[in-house]
Amino acid sequence: MLEFLKGLFQSDFLPHGVCYRWSPGVVWLHVVSDLLIALAYYFIPFALIYIVRSRRDLVFPWMFWLFGVFILACGTTHLMNVWVIWNPVYRLDGAIKLVTALASVPTAILLMRLAPTVIALPSPEQLRAANTELEREIAERKAAEARVRELNAALEQRVADRTRQLQAANEQLRESEMRMQAILDTAPPLVFVKDLEGRYGFVNRRFEEAFGTTREKVIGRTDYDLFPTAMAETYRAADREAIDGRAPVEVEEVTRRNGEERTYVSIKFPLMDTSGQPYAMCGMSTDITDRKHAERELQKYNADLEQFAFIAAHDLQEPLRTVKTYSQWVLRDFRGSLDARANELLGFIINGVDRMGLLVNDLQSYTEVANRGTPSRSACDLNTVLRETLRNLEASIAANNAFITAQELPTVTANRRQMGQLLQNLLSNAIKYRGPDDPRISISVSRHSHEWEFRVRDNGTGFDQMYAEQIFGVFKRLHGREIPGTGVGLAICKQIVEQHGGRIRAESSEGMGATFTFTLPA
Repeated sequence: MLEFLKGLFQSDFLPHGVCYRWSPGVVWLHVVSDLLIALAYYFIPFALIYIVRSRRDLVFPWMFWLFGVFILACGTTHLMNVWVIWNPVYRLDGAIKLVTALASVPTAILLMRLAPTVIALPSPEQLRAANTELEREIAERKAAEARVRELNAALEQRVADRTRQLQAANEQLRESEMRMQAILDTAPPLVFVKDLEGRYGFVNRRFEEAFGTTREKVIGRTDYDLFPTAMAETYRAADREAIDGRAPVEVEEVTRRNGEERTYVSIKFPLMDTSGQPYAMCGMSTDITDRKHAERELQKYNADLEQFAFIAAHDLQEPLRTVKTYSQWVLRDFRGSLDARANELLGFIINGVDRMGLLVNDLQSYTEVANRGTPSRSACDLNTVLRETLRNLEASIAANNAFITAQELPTVTANRRQMGQLLQNLLSNAIKYRGPDDPRISISVSRHSHEWEFRVRDNGTGFDQMYAEQIFGVFKRLHGREIPGTGVGLAICKQIVEQHGGRIRAESSEGMGATFTFTLPA
C-alpha cells in the first residue's frame, strides 16, 4: 500500500495519447469533450448549493449535498482523463475514481431508499386540490347525513314489511318441510342425512321401522351409538368415501336386528353449500335381502344346470359314438350286400351323429361360458394369444389359402383362455364363410376413452344387416348345411365379451364381407 502511495504521482506508464496514436483529431475530440463535461459538472454543485440555501423548507437537504460531492468527483475524473493523455499518472487517476465510487454508491443507495418517500410527497397543486376536495366532501357529508335520516325512516318501514314477509316465508317453509317429510316417510328406501362428523340430522319413517327406533333417539347420534363397532366402521368408511370424493358411491351394507341379517344397497352422496364445499352426507338404502336370496338360488340353479349340461354331454357322447361305430361297421362289412339307398341312409346316420356330437360339444362350451360368471383375469398380451390362435387354425388357413393381417394389439386385463376362444371363433367364422376369392382377414384396434375397440374384417359372403342381432343367438344360422357349424360360436363370443364388460356388434351386406367389432375395457 505504501509503495502504491509513493508512486501516486509517478508517470511510469505510457500516456493515454499512445492509445489514440497521437491522432490530433481523436486527442482533441476527447480533450474538448472531457473539459466541457468537467466544466458542466463543476457548475452543477454550485446550482445545488444555491437551491439548498434558497429553500430552507426542503425535506432532504443533505441529499443535495451528497449529489454535489458526487457530481464534483465525477467532474474531476473527466479532468484526469485529459491529464493522462500526456501525463500517465494512472494511480492518481484510479484513486480519484475510487473517491467518485465511494461518493456515488451511497448516493445511489440512499436515493433508492428515499425514492418512494419523495414520490409520495404531495405537490402544492395537489395540496390545493386536496383542500378543494375536502371542502366538497364536507358539503356532501352534510347532504348525506340528511339523506341518511330520510333513509333510516324508510328502512324502518321496510324492516317492518320484511318482517311480515319473513314470517309468511317461514310459515311456507314449515309447510314445505312437512310435505317433504311426508314424501320421504312414504318413500320405499331408508333415507338419512349425517353431518361431516357422522351425526344423524334426519331419518325417515322407513329408517325408524327398519331398526325399531324413533328419530328422536337417532338425531344427534352416530353409527357407533346405534350399531356394533364393526358395522359402524363399515358404514362410516362409505360415508367418508362419498364426502372425500365429492361424488356418489354405491355400496352393499349388511345390518342385523333381532338376529335377522338384512342386506341393503346404499347410494351415498355429499350435500354441497353455495361455495361447493360438502357440509353433510345424504344416503338412501334399499333392502335387497330378497334379491340376494334369489341371486344365490339362481347361482345354485346355474351350477346345477352346468353340471347337468356336462353330465348330459358326457353321457350323450357314448351312445353317439356307439351308433356311429356300428353304422361304419355295417358300411364296411356289408358294402357289397347293400344297395345304394341303404348306403345313402347309413351315410345320413353317420352325418347326423357327427352333427349331434358337434352340437353337444358346442352346447357344453356355451354353458361353461354362460354360467361361469366373472372369469378370472390377469394381464393378457393379445399378440401372444393371436399367435397361439393362428397356430391352432394353421391347417384351416392353409387349406383355404387365407391371408390374415393384424395391427399391434394391446395388453388387456382378461381371461387368457376366453380371449383365445373369442379370436378363434371370429377367425374360423371368417374363413368358413369365405366368398369366391381367397379369404382376406384383417384385425385392427383403436383406443376410445376408457376402452379398446377391435375390428375383425373379412371379404367373405357377408349377410343382410337385418340379421345382425340374430346371428349372436344360440343355434342361429343364416346358411344351410352346405357350410358346417352349429350356430353357437358367435353366441359364445357375445357371452365372453359381455362378461369382460364389453360390447360386440356386426356390420355386413350380402356378398361384401363382414366386420365384427367388439370392445374391452382399457
